[in-house]
Amino acid sequence: MAADRAVVIVVDFMFSRNVFEEYALDGDRKIGINLQNFLQILRRAAPNDSMTIQLEDNKLRTHQEQARLQAARRHRGVHH
Repeated sequence: MAADRAVVIVVDFMFSRNVFEEYALDGDRKIGINLQNFLQILRRAAPNDSMTIQLEDNKLRTHQEQARLQAARRHRGVHH
């Protein structure tokens, strides 16, 4: 007999607007995310890195930029 190892739980998780440089939301949203995958993304970030989190077509999109690349862009006058 095989056991189903998939475990699904519901977690009410809130990002406070205070942790963001920029925050725009036109209402509450309910989305499903794989927390294990999301934590892997967060673990890659260094303390001064920036991350963009955006909800598009009911999918969470992330973009991470290293602090040293941000500084180089600012130095060259390039905005990402």
